[in-house]
Amino acid sequence: MNKNELNECFEYVLKLTKQCGKIIEDGIKNSSKIVNTKTVFYNLVTEYDLRVENELIEKIKEKYSHHKFLAEEQNSASGGEKYVLTNDPTWIIDPIDGTTNFTRGIPFCSIAIALVVERTDILLAIVYNPCLDELFTAKKGEGAFLNGKRINVSSAEVLNKSLIAHETSIASFPPATRKVIAREKAFSTQACGTRCLGCASLILSYIACGKIDAFPVEYLWPWDIAAGALLVREAGGVVMNLYGGEYDILKPNVIAASTKTLANTILEIILQIENELNE
Repeated sequence: MNKNELNECFEYVLKLTKQCGKIIEDGIKNSSKIVNTKTVFYNLVTEYDLRVENELIEKIKEKYSHHKFLAEEQNSASGGEKYVLTNDPTWIIDPIDGTTNFTRGIPFCSIAIALVVERTDILLAIVYNPCLDELFTAKKGEGAFLNGKRINVSSAEVLNKSLIAHETSIASFPPATRKVIAREKAFSTQACGTRCLGCASLILSYIACGKIDAFPVEYLWPWDIAAGALLVREAGGVVMNLYGGEYDILKPNVIAASTKTLANTILEIILQIENELNE
C-alpha cells in the first residue's frame, strides 16, 4: 500500500468514524437502551455497538472489497477467539470501547480503529470519543494528533511521580484475580496515583497526549489495544508485552508507557509479583 492509497484509506474511514460518532452520541443519552451480556456477566453489548460496527464494515467493504476485518461483535458472533491476521489489509475495530461506561451514560468510551498489513504492521489509528469531542489519529511515521494538533507523551520516568492506569475490574476474571489485586497494591502504594477508567483505547490515547504515564494490562482483546498502541508509539512512547518482549497484536498483554525507564520499572514490579505468586 503506497502513501497515496494509505492517505485515501485514512480520510475515508475518518469520515465514517465521525458519522458513527453520532450514533454513540444518541445512544449514550438513551436511558432506556437495551443492554445484553455476552459470555460472562461483565461483557456487555448494546444495539449501538452492533450498529456502529455494521456501518463501518459495510461502508469499508463497499470501497475496499479485498480488505479483511477483525471486529469485536463480529468475532463474538462467531464464537470468539477465532481471529487470525493475514497479509491482506485488515481493519481492527472496536465499535464502542468502554461499553459499560456507555451503558451508564459515562462519557468515556470510543470508537477504536486500526489498519494492519502484513500481519504485524499497524499503519493507521483512529480513536474517537464523540462525547468529549476527542479525535486521536496517527499514521505510521507521521506522529500522533488530537483534534489535528500534534501530541507527545510525558517525560515521566519515576513511578512516584507517575499516574498509572490500572484496570482493577479485570480482577473479576478468575485467572487474573490474584495478579490484578497484587499489582494494584504495588502501584497504588508506589505511584503518584492509579486510575481505573474502563476504556483501553482512550487510556492509551491519554498516554499519547501526556495525561496518563503508563498502562500495564492483560486479558484484553486485539481491538482494545491496536489503535492505541500506534498512537503511543507515534507520540514517542513505549509499547512492549507484559514480560518485556515485543507487543503481539493478537496477544495484547502490554505495558504502554511514556518512557522506556518507566516501562522497565513497571516490568520489574510485574515480574516480581509473578515470582511471588508462583512460589
